[in-house]
Amino acid sequence: MLRDWLANGSLRQEHSCGALVVALGSLSYWHAGYSTVFSDIRNASKSVCTTRPAFSRISVGMSNAAVAAAAGMPRRVGPQCWLYSARRVCFTGGRVSLVQYVTHG
Repeated sequence: MLRDWLANGSLRQEHSCGALVVALGSLSYWHAGYSTVFSDIRNASKSVCTTRPAFSRISVGMSNAAVAAAAGMPRRVGPQCWLYSARRVCFTGGRVSLVQYVTHG
């Protein structure tokens, strides 16, 4: 996915939700002040990521791509944890190591 973007400065191929979310997580260390990569990936995710997250399917040991397929694009993506409206999912070596439930009140 990143090779596609780096080759043209845009996404010319279709990519899975998992590939887009994982790419965003890996980019969190890059300084993107002069790049549109973050917004390009987020825009592409709107058409391929699920709009009905299945949080109940997320469990320890799942791959990051499987989480993205089940839950869609997180609100915030980091290299170790993804934040959804009601969940925080953390990864070790690309696999879920922690699922935290968020309660507001």
